[in-house]
Amino acid sequence: MEVNSTLLASDLRLQIKQVLSKLVAAILVQEWLGNALPFILLEELISLVWNSMYQVTKLHYHTLSKVLDVYFEDGSYYCLKAEYLRTHSPSAEVQGHTPAQKQLVLNKQSVAIKAIEPIGHYAARLIFDDGHESGLFSWQYLHTIATQHDKLWQEYLDAVEKHHAKKDSVPIKFVP
Repeated sequence: MEVNSTLLASDLRLQIKQVLSKLVAAILVQEWLGNALPFILLEELISLVWNSMYQVTKLHYHTLSKVLDVYFEDGSYYCLKAEYLRTHSPSAEVQGHTPAQKQLVLNKQSVAIKAIEPIGHYAARLIFDDGHESGLFSWQYLHTIATQHDKLWQEYLDAVEKHHAKKDSVPIKFVP
């Protein structure tokens, strides 16, 4: 299963450049005629925004190993297990609406990705075989969980261990 978004990424880049060109023209003509400072600042802002964006060029899912390969435009790529993606889904069902509402997703060792649906130029919906399909994995989110994999996975394993220890402890009231 593979999604190639190279053309989508270049289309998006072209659209961004067109809109920003119109914005620059409007600003220069209407308010700051002859003053280059806003143009320089806007150019710097565009550069910062563009450099902070990550573009996925290809997603490739290996059904046997249950690993999703994520390729970014800068040449980097990451291999993420379906279990990791399911337990770190960006959906409100998993993440909650506040950090306090975050849910610990358990027993997903055998979960698989059933389908991948591109969402515009910025994300993919991963549909898991356990019925979960509400998480939209933006390119930014995929990059974050890929680059922080070791830290996030260890935090997850620690939370699972804590959950199991808490579940197995039974408070005993002793009355002499």
